[in-house]
Amino acid sequence: MITGFGLVPIHGIILIECIIMVVTSSKIMRQFIKNSINCNQDCSLKTSSSENVPPCKKCNMKIIGNVLVSEPSIENLEDNRKLQKTFTGWKKTNHNHVINFLNLHSDKNWHILDVGTGSHNLSEIYPDINPNQYYTLDIQNNNHLDIICDLTKSQPLKEIFDVIICLNVLEHVYNYNDFLNNTLKMLKPNGYFLFAVPYHSGLHQTPYDYFRYSNFALEKIFTEHKLEIIEIEPVHNGFNPWASLSTYKTLIRNNNNLLSTLTTFMLNMSILISRIAYKINRDIIIDGHYSEIDEQKKNQHPELKLKSTPTGYVGTLKKL
Repeated sequence: MITGFGLVPIHGIILIECIIMVVTSSKIMRQFIKNSINCNQDCSLKTSSSENVPPCKKCNMKIIGNVLVSEPSIENLEDNRKLQKTFTGWKKTNHNHVINFLNLHSDKNWHILDVGTGSHNLSEIYPDINPNQYYTLDIQNNNHLDIICDLTKSQPLKEIFDVIICLNVLEHVYNYNDFLNNTLKMLKPNGYFLFAVPYHSGLHQTPYDYFRYSNFALEKIFTEHKLEIIEIEPVHNGFNPWASLSTYKTLIRNNNNLLSTLTTFMLNMSILISRIAYKINRDIIIDGHYSEIDEQKKNQHPELKLKSTPTGYVGTLKKL
């Protein structure tokens, strides 16, 4: 192919275009964040064009490698991404909740903030999300983020986002009222808050696993924060009574003695028998969980849905 650079292979052109797209996207994201920093107009972060800016004397935030940082203890960014190749049914349900909502409003030119992003950038996983209008925030030091901030302590940006995503975060925030106050201050009036929280779930990310919210608690908390509840839906990810058995088996098999060996064998047999029983009769309910058939027929059996224990809750809220 002949270009302004002379004879260049087609794959070279593609590479150049990809680099231009990445750089352009990065600049757009940084400028949007800079313009929206929760500080005065003469904030040193807004007026500087450098990729590294020392703390502003007014807002005490700084820029490190184009990442807005509100944590004074962070001096250098780290590369801590641990990407998963597969997701659990629960995580897939969370993602589907977000994607389905955004697809319903695909005509909107929304700016989206993902709070508690962790290692995953949803715009890298789902093409439905425009990376130029998707922004990431977490408390952890990670160089792939747009913002590093403890939202229980401060509000880094102004009221600029149309949608805020908060998946599997609230259970890890002890001061959840402060967290919600600062988070919702970045959401525009009539903006949407999409969330997911586990309920029937084991401890994870310990020791920072504090709460399991029922739908009654969620309704009360969100109403107190002036959010209109559009939906709060329980999620049932199928029949899984052997999960607890498997966890128990993992705990005891480290003891290298005859009793633990026999106990492990018995647990394996229990898991095997329960799986066979489930295959034979897939509409049974054990331990308050849905089977797949119950999930398919939940509209016909609302009383089962009310009595069963959900894996967690997903919801859509609107800022009043």
